[in-house]
Amino acid sequence: MSVVLAVVGFIVGAIAIGNYRSIRSDIWGRSRKAFCAAHLREIGRLLTAAVDNYGRYPVDFKLALGDVERPEALTCPAADDPRGGPMSCYAYVSGQRPSDDPRNVLVYEKQANHPGGASNVLFVDGRVETFVLYRRVLERVAETEARLKATATQAGADVKSNVDATTQGVR
Repeated sequence: MSVVLAVVGFIVGAIAIGNYRSIRSDIWGRSRKAFCAAHLREIGRLLTAAVDNYGRYPVDFKLALGDVERPEALTCPAADDPRGGPMSCYAYVSGQRPSDDPRNVLVYEKQANHPGGASNVLFVDGRVETFVLYRRVLERVAETEARLKATATQAGADVKSNVDATTQGVR
């Protein structure tokens, strides 16, 4: 009888430990995504503060965030190397104004931050959304570029692609 109780106790303990690890991992993953979204909001505030005299966001992402005392504090918590700062974690879609279409993507996470997981996107209007499929992020970036290109074509300018080279070919 005591052997049976010991075996049952061992099995129940093993199940409890497995559930604890799963729950802890899930909570940690959610907290990292929340931190990442908060970092993107802060980057949005910094970019808005750096709007030039012509009402445009800075042309260069690094220059816009260059005055940040601790750039690693604005990185995605899931990034492999936070020492690279925001430029190592996020891609910036330049050539925009705060008054542009609110559907336009301003900054988005690089896929390497959360391989196979959800990614955060900062829009021109300051909101941050999480997309489960990275393909959806790339679709939003492509839509943004199409709107920017249409606007630039009307104005007679040329717009280059802002899609990060590491995301090419993602499905």
